[in-house]
Amino acid sequence: MQYWLIHKLGGYTEDDILTEVVKDLYNAVDENDILRKEGHAYFVGNRQLMQIEIDSLRQDTKTILNSKMWKLLDLDIKYLTNQKMKQATTLFKLESAKMLEYIWDVLKSRLSKL
Repeated sequence: MQYWLIHKLGGYTEDDILTEVVKDLYNAVDENDILRKEGHAYFVGNRQLMQIEIDSLRQDTKTILNSKMWKLLDLDIKYLTNQKMKQATTLFKLESAKMLEYIWDVLKSRLSKL
């Protein structure tokens, strides 16, 4: 009965159902939650964004990257990560500071590529 119901609901697997159940609990994010580019089109979930939405996102991105606050945050993160690396007494602490620096770089790259 369970497998018949899953098949009728669109063929979800047990992994899909489990992911959906714990999504809020573990802050699980999948490809339906993020902005992605396929060819020349942008998607959020299964929905293709219209050109006006893409233009709006690009304008928002330019506004963020050109803002004084963004520049201050960039310097602040660089300063904090450098301080953490200097103060690191273990490999774990050093790797943690490098990971923070890496995540910040990923965020900046993601914004720049839109």
